[in-house]
Amino acid sequence: MFGNGLSPSIVTYNALINGYCLLGRMEDAIRILQDMTGKGLSPDVLSYSTIITGFWRHQELESAFRMKLEMMDKGVSPDAVAYSSLIQGVCQQRRLGESCDLFQEMLSMGMPPDEFTYTTLINAYCVEGDLNKALHLNDEILQK
Repeated sequence: MFGNGLSPSIVTYNALINGYCLLGRMEDAIRILQDMTGKGLSPDVLSYSTIITGFWRHQELESAFRMKLEMMDKGVSPDAVAYSSLIQGVCQQRRLGESCDLFQEMLSMGMPPDEFTYTTLINAYCVEGDLNKALHLNDEILQK
């Protein structure tokens, strides 16, 4: 691209980040993020959320949380995708308390949870044997 006088846009960089994340090449995804900033482009919520999801999918949950902190330090607020990925990750590790904290944080930011978020939490409550809370969340969905 550079040889032809073209500069990659944020869309191009995000596509590369997504590709590396899908392949589990998280170091390369981070390198692309750094390259973006080096070229004067600010990563957006999609850039960070894609990496958070990539870390979660490849069982690097603590790295996903570090990326959430980094994005917030850079003034980018996590979106529903980022929160849902983190919630899914902690639920898989049976860290239900943390998932509830993330869910409340999401709500306090005015971010409505989507079906994926609710389903993840309902499943986690069922796995833990807390059917009352699972049914409560289900009722919450039905009221919306």
